[in-house]
Amino acid sequence: MFKKPKAAILSAAALLLVCCLLTACVGASWSGQRIMSISTINDSDLSLSVDRFDGGVTYTVRVREGQNAMLAEVELEEGTLEVIVTDPSGGVCFEAPINYSSTFGITLPRTGLYKIIIAADGFRGAYRFNWGDEGPDLPYPVEDDENEDGGDYGDYGEEAPDDGYGEDYD
Repeated sequence: MFKKPKAAILSAAALLLVCCLLTACVGASWSGQRIMSISTINDSDLSLSVDRFDGGVTYTVRVREGQNAMLAEVELEEGTLEVIVTDPSGGVCFEAPINYSSTFGITLPRTGLYKIIIAADGFRGAYRFNWGDEGPDLPYPVEDDENEDGGDYGDYGEEAPDDGYGEDYD
């Protein structure tokens, strides 16, 4: 009597497993608390808009041939984020605290499953990571850390935070 339902459940589970393996975004694992959040994940980008986020999330995403760069955009109204991106072998591609709104590019050296690990402390704002098929339009080349006007701002984005002193003096 139970043999046919078991076979149907096993077939459905196997089909679900195959579908998960073929999709670009494998999933997300959340911890902590999110208040008033909207999250989206698809085959080439993920995003979150939230009133308050304390905790962490690990996204696992599949990077395919031709997807060699990721563009990250963070709109930070309050709090901080720590962002770590690891390649399929577990090597760190990017790691930085985010204390202000910024846009930055990340090189994706190979195809496979990447992890985007985010730790939030009182974060209010939004973020988006895009790794489209043709590669996103980056604000500057990911190979160097200089923005278009020649300022070197490390891995933190295209613009340095205001230091309160007005113009930059070299």
